[in-house]
Amino acid sequence: MLICLLHGRKFSQKFHIFVHTMAIQVITPREELQDIVSRFWYTDPYSLTVGAPTIRIMANGAPGIIFHHADGRSAVLDPTGSPLPVSFIYGQRTFPCLNHVTAHPFVFGVDLHPDALRRLFGLDAALLTNALLDLEDLLGVRINDRLFEARTNFELVEVFSDLLISRRMPRHADPVVDESIRLIVRNTGLLTPGTLSRRFNLSARQFQRRFKTYVGVCPETYLRIARFQRAIHLLQQHPVPRLTDIGYRLGYTDQSYFIREFRYFSGLSPRMFLRTLNRPQPFSATPAASASTLRIIHD
Repeated sequence: MLICLLHGRKFSQKFHIFVHTMAIQVITPREELQDIVSRFWYTDPYSLTVGAPTIRIMANGAPGIIFHHADGRSAVLDPTGSPLPVSFIYGQRTFPCLNHVTAHPFVFGVDLHPDALRRLFGLDAALLTNALLDLEDLLGVRINDRLFEARTNFELVEVFSDLLISRRMPRHADPVVDESIRLIVRNTGLLTPGTLSRRFNLSARQFQRRFKTYVGVCPETYLRIARFQRAIHLLQQHPVPRLTDIGYRLGYTDQSYFIREFRYFSGLSPRMFLRTLNRPQPFSATPAASASTLRIIHD
């Protein structure tokens, strides 16, 4: 999923983010975790091509956790050439990033809901926006030992499930933010922060502060990411889409604005992205109900 740079006493100074493409296997979380975890997933160690020039990570609207390794060591490098932590938690991403694979890593991921960082760890989610944190630094325990001891992917699911259940903080749930996320996903392109704050009888400033604390970005940015992700979904659904139709459907004022926004979050124009669809299918995820989101593609 992702990683990025953050300056701070407890945070890695490097800015990374990792995700995956290719064939993935998905495991549904326990019922008591489904309001926090969208899904668990893992890749075959040989589904990531060694020597691929780059792996592109895009904004997808949700945080997550990654555990990856090749023979017990990191096999993914950030843009500066530094290895990513073997396990890490990452926050929202608001711009594209390129990483590199140096071996055939096994990758296991936990896709979290957009407000999960606050609800699980009591964190101000904005602290991890465009950033990652070594999971052991966050937890203060040697979680990697437990992860390496797991003999199957289902045992990894159990390790993460027990960990996340033990970390849940029900008092940190915010029904306003939760409902706002659902409304944004279901009404992409039709809502504004103003309509949302009025719906909940909050001032614009109050709503923005609560939303950013839980989600990691302000509602304006989250709306933009949701619309970008919906554009990706529509591009994937239509082999020969009309960009003007997609832009109009999603409420972009004109095609140039649509292209500019798409490039901002992906690093590619919509037509450049379409050319990648002729290659192996990019990885999609669903951090919130019915929202398809692209994580990475090979360049």
